[in-house]
Amino acid sequence: MHPQHYVMTPEVVYRHAANLLQTQLQWVDYGRKCTVKTLLLVLFYAAGQLCSLSMACQRLRTAPSDQAVRDALRALCPPLETLEQQLNNSFAAQLPKALRQRRQRVAIDLILIPYHGQPHRRVEEIYRGQAKSGTTHFHAYATLYIVHRGRRFTVALTHVEHGADLVEVVKRLLRTASRAGIRPANIPEMTRIPSDSMAILKLISGFRNISDSVPLVLMR
Repeated sequence: MHPQHYVMTPEVVYRHAANLLQTQLQWVDYGRKCTVKTLLLVLFYAAGQLCSLSMACQRLRTAPSDQAVRDALRALCPPLETLEQQLNNSFAAQLPKALRQRRQRVAIDLILIPYHGQPHRRVEEIYRGQAKSGTTHFHAYATLYIVHRGRRFTVALTHVEHGADLVEVVKRLLRTASRAGIRPANIPEMTRIPSDSMAILKLISGFRNISDSVPLVLMR
């Protein structure tokens, strides 16, 4: 009996991601040009190519202007906390049932994205850290994930502001994972994690040369 092969095309990936997100976001078309389909296409392209919305709109033949996309996103996106919850619901929806049936080893990353602009509303939105790509200012978020049979499954995501207590960030991720039905096999005693943010920053400072992902806590 020959093994079955399945070709994963860009269209399949787009439809899968779009369906997962739209189930939670419940966006509606913002005018004739900024349809939900178009907005998601621009966002996925920017994420996949690691480029700005402006660059994505220039490269995509059918995309509206970057200003039109920004206006649409401002109108459609809920407050940050609500958007974060919607994204986490999307992650939970695609987790295989097998991951919930037994305890899993988890890891947590701190992601720093260099940013050269101004804060949207508050200065705390911009994380500050060691210089990279010509700036010490970043958009930052942390993720909790599982590697299962060679695949990474993101379980939880949370934004990280400047001055945030990283121990509280870890706890927030663990609570989100628990709500998704994930039981870490390697939750450390909280006393094993340094009790202040500076101690955690010292702990991870040696890893800052690894891509854009800084291991925050790699639990064994």
